Amino acid sequence: MASASAAVPQALPAATPPGGLTEPLARPTSRRTSRLCCWFCVEPQALDDDTAFAQYQSFTDSTEQSMERSTSETVAHRSQLSVANFDILSVLGRGTYGKVLLVKKRSCGTLYAMKVLHKADILKRNQLRHTMTERSVLQSVRHPFIVQMHYSFQNDHQLFLVMSYLAGGELFFHLRREGQLSEPRARLYAAEILLALQALHDLDIVYRDLKPENVLLDAQGHVCLSDFGLAKESITSLHGGANTFCGTPSYMAPEVLQGTGHGVAVDWWSFGTLIFEMLVGTPPFYSRNLQTMYRAILHGEVRFPSSMSKTVRSLLVGLLCRDASHRLGTNGGAKQIQRHPFFRSLDFKRVYQRGYEPSFVPQLRSPEDTAHFDAAFTSEPITNSSRDCSDHGIVEKSADPFEGWESTCEHGARQCSGSIQSRNAISRKGNSSRSALACSTATSSTAIPSGGDGARGDHCVVPPTSIQQSPDSSQPITPSDW
Repeated sequence: MASASAAVPQALPAATPPGGLTEPLARPTSRRTSRLCCWFCVEPQALDDDTAFAQYQSFTDSTEQSMERSTSETVAHRSQLSVANFDILSVLGRGTYGKVLLVKKRSCGTLYAMKVLHKADILKRNQLRHTMTERSVLQSVRHPFIVQMHYSFQNDHQLFLVMSYLAGGELFFHLRREGQLSEPRARLYAAEILLALQALHDLDIVYRDLKPENVLLDAQGHVCLSDFGLAKESITSLHGGANTFCGTPSYMAPEVLQGTGHGVAVDWWSFGTLIFEMLVGTPPFYSRNLQTMYRAILHGEVRFPSSMSKTVRSLLVGLLCRDASHRLGTNGGAKQIQRHPFFRSLDFKRVYQRGYEPSFVPQLRSPEDTAHFDAAFTSEPITNSSRDCSDHGIVEKSADPFEGWESTCEHGARQCSGSIQSRNAISRKGNSSRSALACSTATSSTAIPSGGDGARGDHCVVPPTSIQQSPDSSQPITPSDW
């Protein structure tokens, strides 16, 4: 907005709304002493000179016309993007709120993972805030190890998030198949995840749902974080930290269970839990009985295998410190963790540049190969999904609680920690796990322990003392997972 001039300018500049009218222009709360301080804060009566008033009137008229053109062009562009712009190739996952599809954009042939969410279910289960949070985070961040959203749009009944297709599937899929990972392989994955968490924390975002189901592999074998439905923005602005009881039970930090307030340190606890699981095969405090698992997280002893190196033990002891104020990373951030001897063999600048070749590269027969996704979904008839995603038209913004959902994020996101454009991800469901979806569920904030051998609990918002479950129960408490 141009600065005020002491006298009315002789020639007014062409009226071009700042920022392309992506947000409404707010009227200033106080009037400036100058006669013409901006477009909207000067009333005609404030101008004593008839010529000045005529210039002002001409200026405001041209401004309104420019704004109308810009608005109509923006709406037209957004309304052009719909399900009709994509060919549905396969189902990658399905859940309570919707599904994730492998799609191809007709205009360019690019493959994407399209997450389809049902508005009615989101509103019924009071998940609007979590849904909008995921879209906000995805739109804000560009990082090589964080999933990338390209488009978001809606129709009368569904929300759509279009993200890059990562064909390697979930880390959980590979852990279940291989049992555990070698230390060098786990080290590179951990380093890439560490940089992703650092980028989020630098933007004042706490992730709160780190687990193998939310770590996806791309076609080159590098990892990306997905599923930001439980993320919390502006975490440092909360006095005493966040107090929401949420997360995945086997990865929840003690301060979350105790309800004493939490911040970014919960991500470092989950980070340690993930490293332990990559090297051992199960989380350190896992039990099929939730109350037993909660007690172990709060009071249990971490049992390290005799084969685990002292360097790894040292890292995990620091990350799994129950006192959040003394936990590794709490005071020194990601840089403190990077300096631990466990990462001594890695140059983090090279890690960020994807300069290390992963020891495991997913074998793909074609770019459209879905071999690393659950066959129970990929074998589903595409015709059913086409009906579920029928385009009913763009919702009227005046009556839509999802107003502002539409976006094109190819160039508009913030770069974090010198980040480059990321490769995106999609998830899948394992036989014994919840069905994790591409770029995961923005709305899966309620909890379930999933059934089956080796199943772990999913997102949880029920306090430990309120959960009653038999020692061997595998029935979901709230069926809100994918």
